[in-house]
Amino acid sequence: MLDVDIRASVFSQLSNLLSVIQAFSVVWASGLVIGRMCAWDAMTKILGLADHARHRGFRTESDEYGSCHLILFGDFKQLPPATSKPPFIALPRVHGGAFDFRVLRQNRRVISDVARREEIENFHGILHDVAHGISSDRVRTFLVQAYVRGAQRGCAADAPFEGVTSVFAKRRYRDTYNRTIVKRIGKTHNHTLKVKARVRARGQRGGGFYGEKKVAYLRRKCKTQNLWLLQLAGDFHTSYETEEVVDPTKQHMMRAMLSTNLAVDSRFANGTQGRVMMFHPKSTKDKHTALSAGHSGLMTRFLKETSLRKDELFPDIDHIDVQSRPEGLNARGEPIMLQLSLVPAYALTIHKTQALSIKHVVCGCLEGIFAWGQLYVLISRVTDPANLHLIGLPPKDLVEEVGSALKRAGYSDIDAFIRWTDVSREWEYKASSKSFAQKYIRERQVPMTHKTLEEILNPQPVAGRVLLKLLDYIDRVDRASKDGSPRPKFLGDDREPIFPPSGHPDELWWLTELSRRKTEERMARDELLEEGADESDNEEVSEDDIVKDKKDCDDDDTDVFSEDESDPSDTLLSASSSSNAGQPRLPLTSGPHESQSSFRRGASSAILSGSQTSES
Repeated sequence: MLDVDIRASVFSQLSNLLSVIQAFSVVWASGLVIGRMCAWDAMTKILGLADHARHRGFRTESDEYGSCHLILFGDFKQLPPATSKPPFIALPRVHGGAFDFRVLRQNRRVISDVARREEIENFHGILHDVAHGISSDRVRTFLVQAYVRGAQRGCAADAPFEGVTSVFAKRRYRDTYNRTIVKRIGKTHNHTLKVKARVRARGQRGGGFYGEKKVAYLRRKCKTQNLWLLQLAGDFHTSYETEEVVDPTKQHMMRAMLSTNLAVDSRFANGTQGRVMMFHPKSTKDKHTALSAGHSGLMTRFLKETSLRKDELFPDIDHIDVQSRPEGLNARGEPIMLQLSLVPAYALTIHKTQALSIKHVVCGCLEGIFAWGQLYVLISRVTDPANLHLIGLPPKDLVEEVGSALKRAGYSDIDAFIRWTDVSREWEYKASSKSFAQKYIRERQVPMTHKTLEEILNPQPVAGRVLLKLLDYIDRVDRASKDGSPRPKFLGDDREPIFPPSGHPDELWWLTELSRRKTEERMARDELLEEGADESDNEEVSEDDIVKDKKDCDDDDTDVFSEDESDPSDTLLSASSSSNAGQPRLPLTSGPHESQSSFRRGASSAILSGSQTSES
């Protein structure tokens, strides 16, 4: 198997392309990254070379590809591409015989230890059950044991800075967790700086930033990849540190992740993890103030995690300078948001962990799982099943089992439950009734539910049925190929199409519950508009008001803001969209608890993203 980075040079030097069996991986991740390069670019190069070989007279009667074979690897048990369009395209040439299917029935990320062979085999069975939505006894036992391992771990207030990565289903949980850890780092290490995003009209240069009222509206309505309020903290790299480090053994550079593609060829892409080597300015005069993202001298130097232990570092190879970059907002007038294109990486979303093999401890949280395959991705990221520690609210039907297991292990179940409710900060544990109750949060629009394990394994029943049909078909083709029997038709066991056809009630099978509800609400409001519904009673701030107005803009070009000007729940109010760049958009609507007049106005003016990763 050839590495994707050297593929082009190898092919250019090969005299006989037909002697090569080319293999590459297709990773169904939000960023679609192979070997930290753009998947589509790599696939285009490989398929282009294969097509070139076909046109040179190497085609045979038995195989239209001649002796040049393509081997594509993909894990359909993981999350499909985050898009509002159908995630799969069924081509008769593919499932009709152009490609054979082979099933790898074990996760090759897992360690190979002869002494633990029985445990590893059981873990493979657990992954199989989770991938197929089966709430088996071994799955329940494994999750209970993972909660016991996570008994000493709780919220971010006491989480270690190194050796642990927390993984959440929702971005607001991730941001809350990261924000708490970075605040702790800022109190104990040398440097800290807060950077506040600014918004201005598209095409505007220099000043003319939007006022706080308009920015607050955009924060509620627009999905952004960057943070509205970013805090940088930690020690600098030894090459840049000018202040004395109290304890060199505890020197810590902030863990961060790029949120956009900066230099893909050099592996500085969306999702790349690393460290903050230094930032400029080092601080503001008052630590309670935030620096404007439009400040001319703002800069952060980002170092790859793989280059952390190198003795000699090279610019644009090991590290890169990150400056404020514009990000378009999906609102009328298409305003621009300026912010540094990185986020803290002490906690990640499940979508961002796809294609990762994490060798250290993974603290997973099952709260808020909303898409099929999320639990499978979470569990399968670890290379050792003992490294999976679960935190947060346990499934409703596992609370008693987890409590009994904690007591047998010598832990206090009440203390553990109270500590775990601080992870998402959306629940509280009542020891008197031994039950969990939802906290009241004004910004929340959708009520939370305490889900059972069955609901967590299968959060999308319609999508689950379709994907299980697809997995079953691939398995039947694999067995038929090995047995030499005829290839089965591209149908389910019930002789129905695997993917629901147009006009079927389950035509939009890939939508999550929230996206489906928003789509139905949008269609209902469109019907009201067609009937001539009154649109004149909207007293809220509309997106028409977001259009640039010189009288409402900040012309003083202030670079430093008081901390009390920023919303303390900055990232809580911004919906997640970790990988929507370049994806098709689906018109959706505002939250279900806004006024009817706001619904009508939003239906005619707002176009919001409908990606699966924007659930919050």
